Amino acid sequence: MRSAAPKTATPRPAQSRFLSPRDCAGHGSHTAGTAAGVPVDASIAGTPIGQVSGMAPAARLAIYKAVWHVAPGVGAGGTTNLLKAIDDAVTYGVDVINFSIGDGFDEIDPTDTSRSSTPRRQCHVDALDSSKVTGKVVLCRRGENAKAEKS
Repeated sequence: MRSAAPKTATPRPAQSRFLSPRDCAGHGSHTAGTAAGVPVDASIAGTPIGQVSGMAPAARLAIYKAVWHVAPGVGAGGTTNLLKAIDDAVTYGVDVINFSIGDGFDEIDPTDTSRSSTPRRQCHVDALDSSKVTGKVVLCRRGENAKAEKS
């Protein structure tokens, strides 16, 4: 007996060395460096430009991986994974949440029905209990394709 896969099957993580917390594309490492990178000497095309650092080089980072590499340049993650990462960060006492999953999140997991029909592009604000996140900063990236007036 064969069973047919659903027409909108959830993408599965690639069976590779990146089925781990490791940053497979560099986005997480770049974001972490922008936030908390320590000062380093920098140059552009071999010309020294001085020191550069992240915005808060003394900050401590708590990084949660909720989107997995499924193909070159393609990541996927279900709503449940994303909400769990937000919940864990809030529970841990994180002061700033950078929720940078890019645009097109509507298409990441079309079969995930664990949340309401609220558009997912709203950065799951409905998942953030206001009594827990009071005094925290939540940053949401709209993606490279977002229009400036809507960002």
